[in-house]
Amino acid sequence: MAIIEQAVAVEADPLTQPQQLPRAGTRQGTVVGFDRRRGHPIMRYGWKTIEPVSAELRAKYPRPIAGAPLGVDIIREDRDSR
Repeated sequence: MAIIEQAVAVEADPLTQPQQLPRAGTRQGTVVGFDRRRGHPIMRYGWKTIEPVSAELRAKYPRPIAGAPLGVDIIREDRDSR
């Protein structure tokens, strides 16, 4: 949704759009668009590639859940049910 909003968002004119200052104790981010209904900025605070995300998840959950079905089995069952 953020990508779509960014694609259709009108560039903010600094002379007509009031600058929104960050609140005390909040992180600095990048404005990637504006919410048309409320006029609030859409912020991005950073990003990660799949490698660090998967490494964090492997560190947090080192062993798979016992007895849980595998993704391939779920997909196969769904495909075969049609």
